[in-house]
Amino acid sequence: MNNTNKLLLIVALFVAGIMYTKVELSKHTSIDQLLKSDTQIVYFDGLDVFNKSEEVQATRKELEERFQKEGKNLQNLRAEAEKAASELQNMGSIVTKEARRNKQEEVLNKKNQVTIKERTLQEYAQQAMQSAEYAMAQKLKECATKVAEEKGYDIVLAGGVAYGKKGLCINNLIVTKWNNEWENTKKTKSA
Repeated sequence: MNNTNKLLLIVALFVAGIMYTKVELSKHTSIDQLLKSDTQIVYFDGLDVFNKSEEVQATRKELEERFQKEGKNLQNLRAEAEKAASELQNMGSIVTKEARRNKQEEVLNKKNQVTIKERTLQEYAQQAMQSAEYAMAQKLKECATKVAEEKGYDIVLAGGVAYGKKGLCINNLIVTKWNNEWENTKKTKSA
């Protein structure tokens, strides 16, 4: 193996990260020995796996629907605030000071409700997305580990692989594993 390939492997191992390894790297005194051994090294592209995962797609759809519903509630609240502001602006001089003050308080109240709802919705969306992303990343790692154990791979690299033979890419194996497990989970929950 030439120096360029050795360097790429070293960078892939240490920079991109190792998702799974059953090889005790300390037993190998050099990268040359690691490469000459029968160590099976494979890789996957996490983004590609995410895009093909039925669970990730369903989670995205669920979150989008939830955010759309909350967005509609926010739009309704904004419309109420705009209506109250328009009513205040259109009040004639015949209206009492108390009625004008009450309408001003109503407008201020509604604008504050909109501001609070916007902040709350943004925080909620951010937390929900982070929670979902973390859960999906954990699921990806679990599926990659299971595939590695089932197939006897020694090292699984996650992303950051500049080049790898197509036969070394295990995206489809991980997607299949993940989708099958998700289908089984859905069947178990519905039973």
